[in-house]
Amino acid sequence: MKPIMKGYFVFLFCFLAFLNAKSQDCEPAELAKIPGSWKSNKDGSIQNLSTADVTQERAVLAKIHESVKGKYTPIGGVLSFSNSFSIPLGEGKNWAANPYGQSMRFLEYVCKRDPKNPQAYVPNLETSAVVTFYVNQISASQELGGAFNLFPAELPEDHPNGYFILEKCPKQQGDRLLWEIQIPSDSHSLGEKVYILTYKDKSPMVPLTKGEYLKLKIPLLKKSYEESLSYHKEIDPDFDAASKRVFDQSLENLRAQEELIQSTEALLESMSPEELSAPAIIERGETKGEFRGFKKENDPDVYYLVKPNLAYFDPKLPKWVPQLISVSINYDINEQINFENIKKLEQAIDYVFLQSLLGKTQFL
Repeated sequence: MKPIMKGYFVFLFCFLAFLNAKSQDCEPAELAKIPGSWKSNKDGSIQNLSTADVTQERAVLAKIHESVKGKYTPIGGVLSFSNSFSIPLGEGKNWAANPYGQSMRFLEYVCKRDPKNPQAYVPNLETSAVVTFYVNQISASQELGGAFNLFPAELPEDHPNGYFILEKCPKQQGDRLLWEIQIPSDSHSLGEKVYILTYKDKSPMVPLTKGEYLKLKIPLLKKSYEESLSYHKEIDPDFDAASKRVFDQSLENLRAQEELIQSTEALLESMSPEELSAPAIIERGETKGEFRGFKKENDPDVYYLVKPNLAYFDPKLPKWVPQLISVSINYDINEQINFENIKKLEQAIDYVFLQSLLGKTQFL
């Protein structure tokens, strides 16, 4: 091979190796400076809604989307968004409005080129950075109290509790409510908060009262007693010494359960109307077969109990009309680029504008 050709191939090899290295290796700090983009994804399945309602709901979400996009541009990644339209009939009954929403997921660029477009970086498909605009719905994922999905409907007959369990209650912040579900710490980097916009001086959820709680609790205490009694009848105290000890302990537990049922029924009968209508606050860890008495709002380790308030919704309005808007913000402070974008996106949210959409019937 001629020296010139050899030199050409050596140069070509080095050049390709350089390009490959540039496409694989990069500095995350540099990626954070690359202009980002918006990407529309497929909507979720549409269930139990009319075509006319979905058309109106798309128009509502388009207005919300425009209000954010006009004030925010992602950096260092792709903001992937999609809409959801569905009434989960199994989650409620007597629906007063339609729940729907738009989720925005920030996907930071990773150090890898798109083979179809050498000018573009590939976005990471996993993220903790998600902002969701819910219309006529409040949703959150509590660490201890479990998933919370308040729909504009009464709870179904087969609901596991008959009420929602909250670790903490939303607090008033200006013209809106702020519900800080999870605050990041040195040991836990995930954060979650929900802003709730409602009609003035009205709430889509109300406390479960002490009277309502006791009426639900007493049947559970009796059911637990019957289960213990059934177990007790299977024990033969004459079989051996160990069986006798188990029998005696079981009998003692039955007597304690009987006393608890009687005292709880007596409490329900003795409470004044004011006491019965007061909010039910209970100790964390109380099982369905226990009643540890009611707690106060400032007591440590308590749960707050609430239920949907259908009286909040105006039945004269079409069901697609926004009557409640909540903004759920999830993030991880360890995801640097994502977290920076989440903070900027949050600053771009116009809560005054969102508040103005409540009860509005013209969007198309």
